[in-house]
Amino acid sequence: MITPKAYPELTAEEAASLISDNSTVGFSGFTSAGAAKSIPRALAKQAEYLHARGESYKLNVLAGASTGKSLDSALAKADAIHKRIGYQSSKILRQKINNEEIEFIDTHLSHLPKWYKAGPLAR
Repeated sequence: MITPKAYPELTAEEAASLISDNSTVGFSGFTSAGAAKSIPRALAKQAEYLHARGESYKLNVLAGASTGKSLDSALAKADAIHKRIGYQSSKILRQKINNEEIEFIDTHLSHLPKWYKAGPLAR
């Protein structure tokens, strides 16, 4: 017997449209092989579209381990990151952090859940 799906299936663009300016988004993955690819790219396109219209669109991005170009580089290039928390390995993102264009907190991935639950990382 086929059971109905509990959740609707969304395209990456449909999912990205549900994430508003100043949202905090957590991504999983450990190296680029396990990191999200289609959603971050859709978020980057959404940011570029909104920025071209003169609208603000930046996210607080949480990830405990390296994620790769599909996530950090795509979002940084699109100026879609306000704050990045957790290890990162993107040259583009690192340059923006060093230029103080993006807030950054480097922490061990084991600290992310308790810090997030306490509240300050989500702001």
